[in-house]
Amino acid sequence: MGPKPFYASMMDFPKLTDEARARIRPEALTRLGSGSQAVTDGQAALHRAQAANDAAAALTALRDVRDGLSLAQSGAGALRALEAGQSPEQTALAWFRHEMTLPPADRSEMAGGFRGLSWLHVLLMILLGAALTGGALAAMDPRAPCGGAGRAADTRRSS
Repeated sequence: MGPKPFYASMMDFPKLTDEARARIRPEALTRLGSGSQAVTDGQAALHRAQAANDAAAALTALRDVRDGLSLAQSGAGALRALEAGQSPEQTALAWFRHEMTLPPADRSEMAGGFRGLSWLHVLLMILLGAALTGGALAAMDPRAPCGGAGRAADTRRSS
């Protein structure tokens, strides 16, 4: 098994001590440098693939650029967190949310709703309840086509 991923190792630091800073900063700088080099190499490979009209090589180069960008972003994010005094756990969770394309923790999609539900959910449930109630009332009405049909069949049998 390979080394522990960078942000996962940051989760192990409960507080940002001097020792933790000393371990995070060099790794972050290394990641930033390696990532920027991977982006540069990937860009050169992409140019070569375009010149050769090689779609497979272009896709590989784009994947390498994406991987390099992610590596550089992880290093830059860690350095920014060190400068801002943010806890390593918060930095790691923010990175994870970004990588998984999840909304930030402070932004809630359900904010402003009724009892923790979004307004769209509440409105749709009210409309569904009204439709079901209307359908039930229509089925019980003897003048309604479906209610009247049942009664007409009963009156024919009794005569």
